[in-house]
Amino acid sequence: WAEAPPLALVVQPPLWRRAWFRVLLGLLAFGVVAGAYHLRIRQMQRIESTRKRIADDLHDDIGSKVSTVALRLDLARRDTSLSPEARQHLAELAGAARGVVTDLRDAVWFVDAGHDGLAALVGRIEVATAQMCDGRPYTVDRPAALPDVTLAMERRRHVFLWVREALHNTCKHGCGTVRV
Repeated sequence: WAEAPPLALVVQPPLWRRAWFRVLLGLLAFGVVAGAYHLRIRQMQRIESTRKRIADDLHDDIGSKVSTVALRLDLARRDTSLSPEARQHLAELAGAARGVVTDLRDAVWFVDAGHDGLAALVGRIEVATAQMCDGRPYTVDRPAALPDVTLAMERRRHVFLWVREALHNTCKHGCGTVRV
């Protein structure tokens, strides 16, 4: 019975406690985050491209067709063989078609991603004020410098429609100079 040399046993830590596994897990987590970020950027680019295409289609195709309808109604109204009632009806239809063109321009403006800034919104409000206050005195107080702020399409739409409704009510029921 000889004395046996000591036996060294090395117990490896579990797989999840090994350094190479933790590095691999960190790289995997980084890859997942980077992939999700890349996917989100591609999705945002696809949405912006779709918005641009819709804006172009509305403006170039539908807008020009409705404008053509309004012009043809105006030309038909000039026919002296028509009764005054028929000419009045054609004038009302032409006015409605021009109203559709104006609404379509607003829709195109909302959808176009190139107008996501605060300066574009203020400029559009100035244009709407000039159109709605036609013949009525008005002033628009615009700050000299506007911050470079990007607004979401829905936020721009809500602010613009709120201002336009306020202008409509002011021009319809107010008196004196309109001040925006």
